[in-house]
Amino acid sequence: MVSGGGWVVINGEEMKLPSATDYEYPNADQEVVVGQRFIVEHTGDIAESYPGQGIAKSVKVLPDVKPKEVGLSEFEAAKNELS
Repeated sequence: MVSGGGWVVINGEEMKLPSATDYEYPNADQEVVVGQRFIVEHTGDIAESYPGQGIAKSVKVLPDVKPKEVGLSEFEAAKNELS
């Protein structure tokens, strides 16, 4: 989820409750698009609530991955699922 003031990062496997962190980050909706993979560098502590809460210092958007056997890239597949 991306909004003007931040986003929620969810990392999970199988049917377990995923770990999630809600980051405060100015202009998040201008730098990150739903479905993109990215690395977050945070500043300060992460609150131990669910989801965790923190402040992002910087974001590095990772390259999109498109396996040869599949017609869509990861970004395209995520965008289709979430729209």
